[in-house]
Amino acid sequence: MARKVLDMDGRYKKARKKGRGEILDRFTEATGYNRCYAGWLLRNWGRGNEKTLLS
Repeated sequence: MARKVLDMDGRYKKARKKGRGEILDRFTEATGYNRCYAGWLLRNWGRGNEKTLLS
């Protein structure tokens, strides 16, 4: 699971709004997470709190 976040977080942060929506759609489909939580997870990944994000 963490691998999927690592693959998508950089692209998500650099993308424009339309691109973020497409990435978010793929991520929620792959993980089964709620769209709101998935967006929050991708925005906050890489801030030194990865262990608490996935617990």
